[in-house]
Amino acid sequence: MSNYAIETFNLSKRYRLIDAASTSGHKSVLDYLISPYRRYKEIRSLTSFTKNDNKNIFWALKNINIQIEHGEVVGLIGRNGAGKSTLLKILSKITSPTTGKAILRGRVNSLLEVGTGFNPELTGRENIYMNGTLHGMSRKEIDKKLDEIVDFAGVGKFIDIPTKRYSSGMGVRLGFAVAAHLEPEILIVDEVLAVGDAEFQKKAIGKMQDVSQTEGRTVIFVSHNMTTITGLCKKAILLENGEIKTSGSASSVISSYLLKSRELISDNDMSSRDDFNGNGIIKIGKVLINKSSETKVLNASDVNFSFEILNPDNHKGYLEFAGNISNEEGRTLHYFSSKLKQKVYYIENDKTIINFELINLPLQAGVYYILLEIKFNDEIVYKLENALKIEVIDNDFYKSGTTWRDTNDFVLIDQKWY
Repeated sequence: MSNYAIETFNLSKRYRLIDAASTSGHKSVLDYLISPYRRYKEIRSLTSFTKNDNKNIFWALKNINIQIEHGEVVGLIGRNGAGKSTLLKILSKITSPTTGKAILRGRVNSLLEVGTGFNPELTGRENIYMNGTLHGMSRKEIDKKLDEIVDFAGVGKFIDIPTKRYSSGMGVRLGFAVAAHLEPEILIVDEVLAVGDAEFQKKAIGKMQDVSQTEGRTVIFVSHNMTTITGLCKKAILLENGEIKTSGSASSVISSYLLKSRELISDNDMSSRDDFNGNGIIKIGKVLINKSSETKVLNASDVNFSFEILNPDNHKGYLEFAGNISNEEGRTLHYFSSKLKQKVYYIENDKTIINFELINLPLQAGVYYILLEIKFNDEIVYKLENALKIEVIDNDFYKSGTTWRDTNDFVLIDQKWY
């Protein structure tokens, strides 16, 4: 038997992008009747690579070759549109490749979207039994896991309520609990964990570590949070435009990814950035730092960020704003959130300005990167890594006439000695 739990061989997937305006009603029928040979040639072209692929052909994946050993935890990273979700759907047998093949040795369980595999009309309990049955488990086997699943998901009061009544967070918690506890040999998890709260994310990551290290299961984990990837995965794969850009140790792959994504930072206007995660119905436009476009700030000073929130379709609802600050190695040093201060904004206009202030900035001199995230009506609609780059200038933080610089990237905390 092969040492690999997952192998792919020249795996490729392509789609035909159809112009809806040109394919409606009688025109489509006439097209096929009048020019069957032309249509035959187009369909035939889908079975092989050619130099003359027309503009309506989109390759989501191109010649993906990966080998993942039993018990490995592998991170899959890349920008939106890189092909991560397509690859996971092929590995989960939701869709088929155009060319090539994938071999998975073991029972697979996936969590790709909120409520994946759930029937919204069934209760949480009924969905657990349905999922377990579909994965080949007997009722007795599911009975043994039921209490553990419900407790892990924290939905005990709602287990006999139809899942269509669940919030997105509840759906994610139960979906992950089911996926992780029904004894999969291969667990595939997409970015959906970002919907859960911080406490549940910590539990979920701990469970994935337990599944891989203690139980020897294989895990593929997609995330835009590089700190999570570093802590959970020893190896990583970077996808770019449907191809493997690089693979290897998680630290080296993340360094390559961060270097590439940081090249996208040009100025303080994010309205044209398309590398965000989420549906983007609400986005960030211009950002001013201390009322200017200057990105240099002093430590030991109060730093004001003014965010322009763009809501072009005038959606109405409640908005939470969050983000984090990381160093050049991608290590998160600080998390900020309006919810931490119990501040939730109601928005309805096409533009809103939100101000955020960091008090007595405690960072050493150096370059830092800021991730920004918008949650609208409890759903993450916009998440942009490396949205901003700031340079912190030393300002005699300790008021002692000396500066402090440490390569371990400690934050600065004021002290008193007597």
